[in-house]
Formats: sequence, C-alpha cells, structure tokens
Amino acid sequence: MARSVIRSLSVAARESRNVVDVLSSRGLLDHTSNREKIVEAARNPVKVYCGFDPTADSLHLGNYLGLVALKWFQVCGHEVFCLVG
Repeated sequence: MARSVIRSLSVAARESRNVVDVLSSRGLLDHTSNREKIVEAARNPVKVYCGFDPTADSLHLGNYLGLVALKWFQVCGHEVFCLVG
C-alpha cells in the first residue's frame, strides 16, 4: 500500500514539477495574490516550513493539511522543515 502511494506521488510530481500546480490540482491552493510570481519562485528549490504548538491539547485536520502540503513540496524537490515549539 505505501509503495503505491509513493509511486502515485512521484507520478503526480513528474506530471507537473511545479508545486503550485500540484497543490492547486489537489484543492489545497485556491486563490493567491500574484500567482505568476509564486509559480516563477517555485520553479527553483525553496525552503518551506510548517510549525506546530506542542502545548496544544491535540493536533487537528489543519495540522494534517500542513503536513500534506509539505510532502508535496518535498516530492517536487523543495526543502521542507517541520517546527515543533
């Protein structure tokens, strides 16, 4: 199961190496203020992060969506960081 998921991630990333297009096609990115500049910036590897508060009572769907977006950045060749604290 895990291999098929990884394989599908790789195929999707190859079809569109631009993470903006991948996130948009998956419904994770809707409106942006200047899409052309964002697409241009994402053509080269960028560093992105998502932070989590370890003192919160629990994680929620919003936390998971941040991790999903980070994974797509990673699959598309960007450097990702998860921050806790």
